[in-house]
Amino acid sequence: MVTITSSWLLGFGFLFVLGLATGRPLLVALGAIVVLTWCVSWGWNRLALHRVVFHRSFSTRRAFVGETVEVHVHVENRKAVPLPWLLVEDTFPTGGKLLLRGEQRIYSISHATSIASHQRLSWGHTLECRERGIYRFGPAEVRSGDIFGFFTSPRAETGIDSLIIYPRTVPLPALGLPPQRPFGEVRGGPRYHEDPAWFVGLREYQPQDSGRRIDWKATARRGALQVRMFEPTVSPSLMVLLSVETLAPKEAVFGYSPPLLEQAVVAAASVSRWALEHRYSVGFLTNGTSPVSQEAIRILPSRNPKQLVVLLEGMAVVGPLYNHSMAETLWREAHRLPLGATLVLVAAYVSEELADTFQELQGEGHRITLLWVGETPLERELPGVRVHDVGGHLARLEKDAPFLRPVPLSEVARGRT
Repeated sequence: MVTITSSWLLGFGFLFVLGLATGRPLLVALGAIVVLTWCVSWGWNRLALHRVVFHRSFSTRRAFVGETVEVHVHVENRKAVPLPWLLVEDTFPTGGKLLLRGEQRIYSISHATSIASHQRLSWGHTLECRERGIYRFGPAEVRSGDIFGFFTSPRAETGIDSLIIYPRTVPLPALGLPPQRPFGEVRGGPRYHEDPAWFVGLREYQPQDSGRRIDWKATARRGALQVRMFEPTVSPSLMVLLSVETLAPKEAVFGYSPPLLEQAVVAAASVSRWALEHRYSVGFLTNGTSPVSQEAIRILPSRNPKQLVVLLEGMAVVGPLYNHSMAETLWREAHRLPLGATLVLVAAYVSEELADTFQELQGEGHRITLLWVGETPLERELPGVRVHDVGGHLARLEKDAPFLRPVPLSEVARGRT
């Protein structure tokens, strides 16, 4: 591309003046043409990206694994000046869980075109959602210039759009769980629970009270043991617990098992959906760290109609990194567990500390069910814990639905103009 530099412009300006002084029409014409071309090009370039609007649109911002999402890139020229050339470079994600990785891997999609005055152009892309996570789109760059190609004006579009891919959910029978009372609920009339979100007052300690209910600040003020009271409710509470420890410590030096972690997330999401459909108050706890706070992900139990969306969003970003073991996380969060709640733990590894924690939680009145996703049968004895081996069922589902396996998004992104 030829570029008219300032030295060239001064040179042809001098020819124009020289032609006027010497009466040489050819020099006057040559100098005038070049100077006029430069002025038109400069002005056109200055207006090139004025009132040019760029944005993306999505058929949906939330989808499940196995679904497809339409992503459209739009550019609109909202002025009377046409653009002979326009280059749009947008960045799409390539890997899953971009917020959980230290290094983002992205790839660029380019669109080159011309655009008339007051014209709107769009390009569509179909993305197959093969891996859960949060995907970020952007930033982008829009580039244009004058009709002669002497000048170029780039503009960065810093806006970031996010797409959340939820984990897949399956019916409980597909996990090998009985559709009726899969977690050992007691037959009979409605059972009353206390909702820890609704504090109603204090009373004096009684021998049958759990030590976790003691309010030590109130006890210090009044000089006698005080326990917290909560609003009773007939809605049963279920806490879904997810351990991201997929390998024993002696094996973990080599990393973690992605298939086992994905199977565990599918099982946790499926149980959560079933429980909400059966009018449970459902919460979620994992020792996997949040990509934002770097702390364990905790969602309080609720029966709100939007609770499933909240739970699935939390499970969508669960990764293999953790600050504390599942046993230590349960100890840290035990005082927040609803009294008498059913605990459903999804795990591929159970340590001695976690087994001891089960015994303590049972002493607090919790029923515990373990959904085992390990590759080999569970060898450890867990007295009082209901155990379901769901790993084999999930492995068969994975063979039937290959999109359960992590696949880079770049391999399945298709563009169409």
